[in-house]
Amino acid sequence: MDEQQPQKAFSKRTRTKQGRTYYDNVYATSLEEAYELYGESYMEGAEVDIVPADAWDLDMGDRGLSH
Repeated sequence: MDEQQPQKAFSKRTRTKQGRTYYDNVYATSLEEAYELYGESYMEGAEVDIVPADAWDLDMGDRGLSH
């Protein structure tokens, strides 16, 4: 029987060339899987960083905030 690993919350932080950071909540079984699934951005020249999410990260992602 194939057991599924539980999904963990990660914060995808996308930094644009202009310096703005967008926060998105993503879910995966590991940090490596999160990068495989969500490690790219459609915004030209943007950098993506994915980290384990804490309460602040989840709130930023839930509200679709950026700074």
